[in-house]
Amino acid sequence: MNIGLDIGGTKCAVSTGRSVDGGIEILSREEFPTKGLTWREVLEEFAVRIERILAAGGEEPGAIGISCGGPLDEENGIILSPPNLPGWAEVHITQ
Repeated sequence: MNIGLDIGGTKCAVSTGRSVDGGIEILSREEFPTKGLTWREVLEEFAVRIERILAAGGEEPGAIGISCGGPLDEENGIILSPPNLPGWAEVHITQ
């Protein structure tokens, strides 16, 4: 199982999936609104939802992927200051 985190200006999502015959099978997907939340609150919500997924049983994730609009410093895992995410300047997302 792998986990995907999608960070958007209006909503965020946590998805789980696995590789099957060269494709991806989506196992679960949960969304929550981004608007009105700080970046710290969004990351806390991601953590709560990931913990719930892991507590429900199953395997540890093989990987976690993060999707977010730029600008980004991909090599260092930093969200630089996307126009659709006010207040998200210099967020070290992979830490």
